[in-house]
Amino acid sequence: MTKVLKCNQCNIVIDELLSYLQNKISVADEETLVRICTSSFTTEEIKKSKTLLFDSIPGERRKILRKNKGKEERDLGDIISLFKSVDPDVIPVFVARQLEKLPPILFDHLDCTKILKDILILKSEVEAIKNSYVKVEDIQEIKNGLLRLRCDPILPASAFKVNTKRGAWMDSGPMGLSHDELMNNNDYMNKSHEGNRDNSLIDMLPLHEKKEGKRANR
Repeated sequence: MTKVLKCNQCNIVIDELLSYLQNKISVADEETLVRICTSSFTTEEIKKSKTLLFDSIPGERRKILRKNKGKEERDLGDIISLFKSVDPDVIPVFVARQLEKLPPILFDHLDCTKILKDILILKSEVEAIKNSYVKVEDIQEIKNGLLRLRCDPILPASAFKVNTKRGAWMDSGPMGLSHDELMNNNDYMNKSHEGNRDNSLIDMLPLHEKKEGKRANR
């Protein structure tokens, strides 16, 4: 039943049971695989496959010798646990030569309760996605709006009612102020500058002239 084929670049092991478990372990649960294999393979075949698997993996690993009733299920559990815990690159590639010995996974082997539960979970996840997803058309519309905002020129508020084609408006510059606001701001700055200049002239007068000036102001 068991033969090891060695080559320079591969490590292929012929074993129907290990080949079956290695390929089905990702699509079926452990309980289902144990139930199928105990009904399809003999106790001696399960024992030999377990020994072969432990001997094929490098390193020292404890191989428990199962006894008494139910040892086939426990041996299969050890095989599945080793497949799940060891790096797949370390495990040899197991192949089957007698394909008729590979059992199919029938509906009777499946746990219907678990399947129904998984279907309900999947259904709820799909509903959540449908309620929260964004359509491609909506995303494209947002992109087009952002592109228009980036390309369109921004005019000051004072130019909204002015014919801009005739050049009848002034650019407010980076401050975002209208022409009237700029003129008012300039007048305020000029008055402040004149007031500061008068105060500077008063500070330059002698002390008695300052007092006379204050009395005159009173």
